[in-house]
Amino acid sequence: MSGILLLLPRLSNRITIPLLVVYLFYVPMKIFQRMELPVHDLSTLQDGAAQLTALFIICAYLLIFLFTQNTAAALGAGSGFFLILFLVEYYIYRFRGDFLTPADLRAVGTAVSVMNNYNYELSPEALYSVIYFIFFIVLGSKIRIRMHKWVHVGVSVAAVLVIGVWYYAVMKTPKPFGKEFAVDYWNVGNNRNISGVCLSYLFLLKSSHVEIPDGYSEEALEGIARKAMEEYQALQSRENPEQPDIIMIMSEAWSDLRVLGELDTTEPYMPFVDSLDENFLRGNLYISIIGGHTANTEFEALTGNSLSLLYPGVVPYQNQVRQDMPSLAKILANQGYRTMAMHPAGESAWSRNKVYSFFGFEEFIHEDNWEVPYEYVDAFISDACNFAEIIHRYENRDPQSPFFLFDVTIQNHGGYYGQCPIDVKVKEVNGIPAEDVGYLYDAETYLSLMKISDAAFADLVAYFEQAD
Repeated sequence: MSGILLLLPRLSNRITIPLLVVYLFYVPMKIFQRMELPVHDLSTLQDGAAQLTALFIICAYLLIFLFTQNTAAALGAGSGFFLILFLVEYYIYRFRGDFLTPADLRAVGTAVSVMNNYNYELSPEALYSVIYFIFFIVLGSKIRIRMHKWVHVGVSVAAVLVIGVWYYAVMKTPKPFGKEFAVDYWNVGNNRNISGVCLSYLFLLKSSHVEIPDGYSEEALEGIARKAMEEYQALQSRENPEQPDIIMIMSEAWSDLRVLGELDTTEPYMPFVDSLDENFLRGNLYISIIGGHTANTEFEALTGNSLSLLYPGVVPYQNQVRQDMPSLAKILANQGYRTMAMHPAGESAWSRNKVYSFFGFEEFIHEDNWEVPYEYVDAFISDACNFAEIIHRYENRDPQSPFFLFDVTIQNHGGYYGQCPIDVKVKEVNGIPAEDVGYLYDAETYLSLMKISDAAFADLVAYFEQAD
């Protein structure tokens, strides 16, 4: 049908005006459905979400019309925008099990830096949506209505009014058009299932303004800070405090899948870590993110501040950290430590080049100033190479000062599509044979990566066992 439309000559107003009415009545609701169906079946959708999204799509058409004064451009470009939005949302869901949030717009650069490591095949349902979108784009571009000057003015005024009413009702009132929409802040990804792509983003954007808590004041903060400082100074006054060298490694995507149940594999995937029992602490670490937003775990670990105090979907590295901030690096620097941060990727990912400076790190080691020879596991610098750089920097440190290094690895960044030899095979999951469990190739890739990291970590510990 799209091909036939492209062959048609320019249509007269007698055809395009009725066609416009049909388009605005039918297409926005169909766009909403085609954006959602590749991910969920709409059964959990809140009452009124579909209609409110359809109105939002119409507002998008009207906004483009205000700038172009051209109905064909408004409909064609508007539908094209929602095709792009659909693809972005689809891949975020596929790779991360999540959906687009306001904080993601600041992470475009980081996403581009790792996008070559993913598989971009479309499911049949997603491909079906793309075909629908192409038809809507072509059809919309054929609805070109000729208008007199004052008709343009009248339509533009009406467009402003419709957009204004929609914006006020949805973004400025607690119950849009009398409907009460719930926002799931505990499981942010669930908002897509209950509100759809567009509304879930807008509702999170609406709640992104942090209200001042009751009892908050500079005086109250100064009182808390004064008490903390007194306790800190009491600790500092001790004679001959120990100042060991500290190397803190945040291992990208490292986890032990056995916490989820019984996992029987053809060979151990973290034999060295499992063998550690002397001078060693182990336990379960609970973090605030999963499947993305690496920088948020860094933020919590280095500052002691919890994401629970901020609005959902935020990335403090890009939204809050705009000036000097207390951190573990600053505390140790005040105790005489030389401080160094390290990450084997581009320096600007998650704005680390700025944030680490605000945190008080004296030096940031990244891919562009790496000094040991590069070694890769598929697209990323390996943990073995990363740890060799740690050893190199340690050996060339100032031995007169205690040393603090914070390192974030990257070898095991997703996705897990076979970027390493598959040495670890799954035999059973919770007693169920692997052949009956289903698709396990990505899990076996992940476990094989864990084994590579485990071996590299064993070498790092072996080196430091001999250090003074």
